Amino acid sequence: MNSTAGLSCAQSMVSTSSKNYNNVSIIAVLFILFSPAVSFDVFYILNFIFFTPFLLSNRNKFNFKTMSFLLSVFFLFFTWAIFKSIIFGNVYDIKEFVKITLFVFVFFSVSDKNLNAFHNALLFYVIADFCVSLFQFFHLSFPFSELISSIYNSSSHSEFSSSLNSVRALGLSPGPGQHGILAIFSFSFFLMRYSFSDYRYTSLLGVILSVGLIVLSQSKTAILILVIMFAIYSFLVMATKGWSSVFFVLSIICVASFSVFSYWDMLTATFYDLKRLAEFGLKVSSMGARIEIWLAQIGAVIDSNVVLFIFGAGRSYLEFLGVYNNSFDNDYVYVFVCYGVVGLVFFISIASIFIWKLFHFSTLSESNRVITFVIVTGLFMGTSLDFYSDVKMIALLAYLFRVHYNAIKC
Repeated sequence: MNSTAGLSCAQSMVSTSSKNYNNVSIIAVLFILFSPAVSFDVFYILNFIFFTPFLLSNRNKFNFKTMSFLLSVFFLFFTWAIFKSIIFGNVYDIKEFVKITLFVFVFFSVSDKNLNAFHNALLFYVIADFCVSLFQFFHLSFPFSELISSIYNSSSHSEFSSSLNSVRALGLSPGPGQHGILAIFSFSFFLMRYSFSDYRYTSLLGVILSVGLIVLSQSKTAILILVIMFAIYSFLVMATKGWSSVFFVLSIICVASFSVFSYWDMLTATFYDLKRLAEFGLKVSSMGARIEIWLAQIGAVIDSNVVLFIFGAGRSYLEFLGVYNNSFDNDYVYVFVCYGVVGLVFFISIASIFIWKLFHFSTLSESNRVITFVIVTGLFMGTSLDFYSDVKMIALLAYLFRVHYNAIKC
């Protein structure tokens, strides 16, 4: 890119029209975040309708060859999903294909060149989610509380959580797992922004609130991933900016850890799942049941035929056999079942690229660092929860990827 083009790009990013578009961008991200995901169909319809004007306005920003290739791959997947649905007599694979459609739809709709609008929208959502979660956790009623719960929370999760001595706050998510996923996503995002952007104070607020959401959701997976990712973060920041850059955050962690040990009895009395974990250890985890389901799902695909094994048997096939497929709680199993060995190899290849980027972290741009850290977080989270196959996460990741793409292109 020559100097004239670079100057033009820089000017466009700070122009009045760009600032106006950032306001629209904030609304777009907020729409994704606040769209109810209890019903996937409702979430799809709302977001497809909302992003259609953006998609149409951006239709000329990709060259013909790129569009032709992507559309060819898109229709190839669509044909395969249709074929499986016809053969096995249900529409589950078509429903899964809609997730790919959602990613493509949002990706081609975004014009942002930086993460600022996304940052502000996510922070606003986290604040709102934290307030709702606090009310739920302490069984406090507030105006429209039942309405919010009926819109955002799954009825089964809501009834179960409320029946415990200490509620697992669902916030604005269908269940505690989805709540933990969004909380760990925002934690990773704001942690990177805290160290590598000018939004330090709001990023720190986002980190603190995200940790609070993880605690209130009492998602054991999210708590474990939080510890792992903070350890990785510490090494990355120390390697790129030195020990002093991470000292303040480490000080907060030390104070928090000391407080936990000092008030352990009070915490276990307040947090029901923490108490169960302290008393019964890993016996309270649902991991054993999950492993049995994973083995059944993987075994069904392996025992199918060569074509389904290579290209994916899909949910339609599992439904046809009567194998549980309502959820996978593992992105690797999900990819293998739906897209076969080809899909799993592709997924692992993409994952390897981002792991490689961790070892070259100092050379990355700010947006690349944020996306790399979030993706690696998802690779850990995806071992026991649906991170990459969660509909809201798919839309958010599509938005982030397109912002990064626009920044590189600019």
